[in-house]
Amino acid sequence: MDNHDKIEAFKPVLAQVLLHGILKLSGVNDDKIKRAIELAKVAPKEAFLIIYKKIKPKYLYDLSILLREIHQMQQTLI
Repeated sequence: MDNHDKIEAFKPVLAQVLLHGILKLSGVNDDKIKRAIELAKVAPKEAFLIIYKKIKPKYLYDLSILLREIHQMQQTLI
């Protein structure tokens, strides 16, 4: 398994961790977070739109920083 395959295999786990963290920061309770993660597995686009509407604007900036850091980590893995 090369690095690209490792990154591809890790993406679903990373997405769940990010989703959980973002919703937790936004003040969403644990039951709703679990439901959002399940929805994201089945219908990612729909889940993203619902979640995007619920996230407070200040957390979008935090998310952009986090995504930038993740991208940098991916580059070092490749």
